[in-house]
Amino acid sequence: MVHGSYEMYVVQKVLVSKSYGSWNEFTCKEFFGRYIELASPLTNEPWGGLVDVSQWQLATPDAEKLAVIFEQWCIENNRNFVAIVGSSSIINFQLKRSGINNNTEIVDIRYFDTFDEAVDWFTKLRLWQQ
Repeated sequence: MVHGSYEMYVVQKVLVSKSYGSWNEFTCKEFFGRYIELASPLTNEPWGGLVDVSQWQLATPDAEKLAVIFEQWCIENNRNFVAIVGSSSIINFQLKRSGINNNTEIVDIRYFDTFDEAVDWFTKLRLWQQ
């Protein structure tokens, strides 16, 4: 049974994901499948992920193991820019355990307080045109 939810869409060269509630392994599998499906057309060149975790409430340990595999896929498929919105110290801890910070020489990761600040960053990178 899926716990928690998400919404996801692409704007030019940025895949936006917004996470809600607590997640289990099933939610993560569903999310990762959809993310890969939407991101696949972007993978021929550098692209960005805008990750809004302002309403997310963490994930189970089984889900964390899947996140490591997912982050590796993102690295191998040119997600070179990540904007994280609304994080807290607990969420940052779990994101770090996913491996998101393991390749900072390849991936530029920035933290923002608001969605609009993240969009402004992607606009400066010319990945999102307003």
